[in-house]
Amino acid sequence: MPEISPSLRSLLSHGKYSRWAADLDEETLHALCWFVGEFAVRIPKDAHSSASFAARGRMMSSAFAPRSDTGLEVIQEIHAGKKFSSFDEIRDRLHQGLQERNASLAAADAARGARVADEDDAELYRQRVMLTGRQVTLEPLRDDHTARLFLALDDDEDIWRYMPSPQPRTVGDMRAWVAAALQDEARGKRLPFAVLDHETRELIGTTSYLNVSPENRSLDIGWTWYRRSHWRSGVNTECKYLLLKHAFQNLCCIRVQFRADARNERSRRAIERIGGVFEGILRKVQILHDGHERDVAIFSILGEEWEARKAWFEERLERQGSSS
Repeated sequence: MPEISPSLRSLLSHGKYSRWAADLDEETLHALCWFVGEFAVRIPKDAHSSASFAARGRMMSSAFAPRSDTGLEVIQEIHAGKKFSSFDEIRDRLHQGLQERNASLAAADAARGARVADEDDAELYRQRVMLTGRQVTLEPLRDDHTARLFLALDDDEDIWRYMPSPQPRTVGDMRAWVAAALQDEARGKRLPFAVLDHETRELIGTTSYLNVSPENRSLDIGWTWYRRSHWRSGVNTECKYLLLKHAFQNLCCIRVQFRADARNERSRRAIERIGGVFEGILRKVQILHDGHERDVAIFSILGEEWEARKAWFEERLERQGSSS
C-alpha cells in the first residue's frame, strides 16, 4: 500500500473500501487514497455517519460545482454501497478522475498567471537573471566576456553562417557585437546571456531573450550559438530548458517564439526536437549584410503546452546526467 496518513489508512480499512483496495494495483490505489482523502476532508463528518446518501449527494454537488469529478463520484458510490461490475470499472474511473483533477489544477495555474501586464511586469521582464543547470550557467552578458566569446567562436564560419550580422573576425569586432547586444538590452529589446560550461569554466556561446513584450506576455529566444565542440552535447537542450522554464514559470509568458533562417535546416530540426510548433515561413522579411533576402521560419511553444514540454526536457536531461 502507498505511504498514506493513519486517517486514510483507517478509512481504507472500512468495509466499504477494503474489499476493493486489497486487489487494486499501486497506481489505482494511489488514486483511491487521494479521492477518499478529498471526500473525507470536504464533506462534513456527520455526513459520513448520519446523513442520507441523497443528502451527501447534494453536499457533493454544492462542494464541487461546477466541476464534475469522476474520482469523487466513485468514492461517493462506494460509500453508498454500490455494487460495481468489475475492478476495471473502478480503476478506469479513478484514473479518469485523476486526469480531470490534473487538468483542473493546470487551468487554475493558468488563471493565476492570466494577469494584465503593469509596470512591475515590465521591470520583471527586463531584470537580469542568472540561470543555472547541471551542465551550464547562463550569465547576463557583460563587456568582459568579449575575449572569451571570441575564443569560443574560433573563426568558425559554420557557427555564424546564418546569423543576421557580419561574423566577428577580430576581438574588436566581437567587442562591437557585445556592445550592440547590451545597447539592445538598455532599450528593453533584448536580454542577452553568455553560456558558461561548468566542466571547463569556459564561455562556449551566447543566447538571448528577444522581442520582449510584457504587455503581451511573450518573447523570442534567439541569437543562439555554441562552440562547435559542444554541438550535440546536450548543452542546447539544457539552455532551452532553463530559458523556457524561466519564461513560463517566472515571467508567466503565454507564448515563446523561435525564429530560424529558412535555409538553416540544422537549427529548424533542433527547434522542432524540443517541441517548437512550426507556424510557417515569413518571406523576405530581412535584407542581410551580404544582400541575401532572408526568409524566416517561425516556431512557438505556448503556455498550455509547457507542462508536457517540461516533462520531456526533465526526462531527457535526467538521462543525459545519468549517462555522463
